[in-house]
Amino acid sequence: MRVARDYRRSLSRAQRRELQVAESSQRFAEDDPHRVAERSQAVQLALQLLEFMNAERREVFVMAELEELTAPEIAAALELNVNTVYSRLRLARADFEAAVAKHLAREAS
Repeated sequence: MRVARDYRRSLSRAQRRELQVAESSQRFAEDDPHRVAERSQAVQLALQLLEFMNAERREVFVMAELEELTAPEIAAALELNVNTVYSRLRLARADFEAAVAKHLAREAS
């Protein structure tokens, strides 16, 4: 029963992600050029900020924040202890927030 439930849940998540991507693509296509440029710059900035992260933390951060996986799913995929995933995610979020704050401080000056 657990296997079937987990399968249905993962299938449901995959379908939601596909729907979000389709909606996002549609909205992206309908936006004006200024918004498209802003969004592109934001993506580039996020990628630059991620480059400076520790590789292990970045991997967990991307899986949790962008791919929307749960900590147990990440732990299974990376063959890690769930507590290790939580620890890396906490540290990665702090690293990312610090990088954003540093970038904003540079822009302000």
